[in-house]
Amino acid sequence: MAHPPLLVVTGPSRSGITALADAAAAALGWPHKDGSADLARISLVAGAARRQARRFAAVGWAPPPRLISAGMAEALLADLFAGGMAALVLRAAEVLPEPAVMPGLRHLLPLLPEARVILMRRDAVETMGSRLRSLPRMPFASHCLALAAAMEAGEDLLRAAPGQVMPVGREELRARPEHVVDRLASFCGLDPFTAGRLLAQLRTHRPAASGLDDTAFPLSLAEMGWSTPEKALFLEICGPAMARAGQPPEPLAESLRRAPLRLGELARDGALRLHGLEFSDPPEEPEGTVRLSAAGAGPAIALFPTIAPAGRRLLRLRMRGLRANAPAFRLRLELVGTLSREVLLVWEGDLPAGKVAEIEREVFAIPAMVDLVISLVGGHEEGSGLDIQDAMLMARQGPPQGRPG
Repeated sequence: MAHPPLLVVTGPSRSGITALADAAAAALGWPHKDGSADLARISLVAGAARRQARRFAAVGWAPPPRLISAGMAEALLADLFAGGMAALVLRAAEVLPEPAVMPGLRHLLPLLPEARVILMRRDAVETMGSRLRSLPRMPFASHCLALAAAMEAGEDLLRAAPGQVMPVGREELRARPEHVVDRLASFCGLDPFTAGRLLAQLRTHRPAASGLDDTAFPLSLAEMGWSTPEKALFLEICGPAMARAGQPPEPLAESLRRAPLRLGELARDGALRLHGLEFSDPPEEPEGTVRLSAAGAGPAIALFPTIAPAGRRLLRLRMRGLRANAPAFRLRLELVGTLSREVLLVWEGDLPAGKVAEIEREVFAIPAMVDLVISLVGGHEEGSGLDIQDAMLMARQGPPQGRPG
């Protein structure tokens, strides 16, 4: 059965899909819609068929010849072209950590040999920044997982159907729309008049500004307002997908390895557990200051758990007693191996009102994961506590120092 012409614009969320799909629909005069749910449904059907094939194999039966039968395919395509459409522009973005849109499209394309797919690509750092602004309640790690999965799904789609899929960079679409139109005209078989209309539409339907510096491309991870642990997580999860998509992360990783791990950033990211203490970020103090205030005279402990120092073995911080501190206010600081529970470093001292204590200690044979524990061990009451300023784990500059005797 012949099907109407279909143009699909897909890729990771926030990669310029809507702008190009709207421009193409206006230039071609075709209806357009969001097909994310339809394509995800195809992926779910294929997944169910795959599980059924495994069950058949387990009992020695021959698996079905195709994951999606001809009848299923016709029903799914009928949903796409509901209402007797003569042609269609479909936009579909991967948003969630489990990709479904582009895997569904991979099953559909063999049934539609005339269909054409535009795979939108965007610099991963910029995409991540845009995702965080558009979905601020989604956890940072989930954004990383979703972006990596979408990038991988796009590369799999391109490899599976190279004759039907053409990648287009969002930056290229913004900076060189004429070049994009020339490629699209050849790929989709557009006549010169339609190609001219598409170029005019692209100059109107420009991808939304990122909110970042659009003159700096590609963006530097070092310039993003993320904490060092967030940057490390981004590289760990998205790095392989970036490399596969031609965005090698090695220079970013190297610069990140030299950056210190700051306790203020860890606290802001939620990597701080408290008992009998309250955390605040006092606006009158330098950025990155961590204020720990006692909730009473009982046990009071602050724990920065599971820090991955990655060779950073110099602990440096400045602590100052709050105005409410009594002369007998005393605290203890420990650096402990997360798995071994070996105590690697101990500092204990008085911190009455206004007193400042500066610590710079090198830790030898530092393990892969450490916990930093701060305990109030005496003389504290509600409202007393300390400010921790510019606290960090860092690599020592210069030759290593000898082990103290």
